[in-house]
Amino acid sequence: GIFHFKGNTMIDASDEYDLLKLQNVKRSLNGIYYNMFLTGLKNDTWNSFKFIYKFNKLDDNRYWVSLKIPKPDKEFFIENNSQKIVNEFEDIVQKNGGRIQLLAPQTQKIYDLDKLKVSDSIFHLKCTIKNEYSFSELFSEYSELLTHFATKSQKH
Repeated sequence: GIFHFKGNTMIDASDEYDLLKLQNVKRSLNGIYYNMFLTGLKNDTWNSFKFIYKFNKLDDNRYWVSLKIPKPDKEFFIENNSQKIVNEFEDIVQKNGGRIQLLAPQTQKIYDLDKLKVSDSIFHLKCTIKNEYSFSELFSEYSELLTHFATKSQKH
């Protein structure tokens, strides 16, 4: 449907830069990843799967695994193609006595953008963060920004 927004500032906090896309900022798909946790594996033959990008063994003997999904010709088909790869990987994991314990509902898409800011009032949240932070520091930084903008909107 149609959305009507009214405000002094619009901040895009989406991973896919949805607001900036609506503002005709050019974005290009840089990478597609499917992240998951594995448990109960009997051996390590699963880790030769051709689409594994990274994996880490955790202290509790689970694994965090990231699959790098090949880019399809059209973005519309990303989830279909990635699901086929995840199904193939799941078969291999099960043959190794394991299971996928936790799977993201969809792929993680990484984009390159021409710019993060359209104007002083329309921008992506990432342009306010100047450094690389840990997750806890990012949460704190975003919380401060949220408080700042909430206070600013109450004054107007």
